Amino acid sequence: MDRRKFQKRNKEICLLTDYPKDYVLKKLGEQPKFHLVLPMEFHVGINAKVYGDRFQLYHTNQYLRNSFQRIFYGSVEQRGEKTILKGRFRVHPFVTCFMLLWFGLIGLFTVLLLLAACADLIRGEAENCLSLLFIFGLCMMGIALVWIGRRMSKSKEKIMIGFLKETLNARPVDF
Repeated sequence: MDRRKFQKRNKEICLLTDYPKDYVLKKLGEQPKFHLVLPMEFHVGINAKVYGDRFQLYHTNQYLRNSFQRIFYGSVEQRGEKTILKGRFRVHPFVTCFMLLWFGLIGLFTVLLLLAACADLIRGEAENCLSLLFIFGLCMMGIALVWIGRRMSKSKEKIMIGFLKETLNARPVDF
């Protein structure tokens, strides 16, 4: 992957607002809370959680729940009379653990099956060679799942940034 593309995708987003920090945290705290693991209540639109000076934004859809959707993890800091919101989009930590487990097990099985296939080829048999196609299929399915999930949530990232800009009268700023 091109380094510039990686930096652009994982770039920290900085927004500046004229409202004080307490008002910003209060406005974010007024949004419905979201529960990613066990949803107790369901609100379509922007959902937020506020923890001290930190917050998370998540956009829910009425018909679709996307585990691979990226969440905005941000912080609020006061600079003089203005407030700065900084944050990044990341997937939920449970999803990251799932992907690490998925691809880690695929890697382990690939190594084991490659060893078994080499042993079979040395003996003149080719039984385990077809199982390598199965492992390749699992790997492609994992990559496709992540790609499709992130692609489907791209518009939600714009909606969340638009929400911050509109609700807090924020504008982008570079630091």
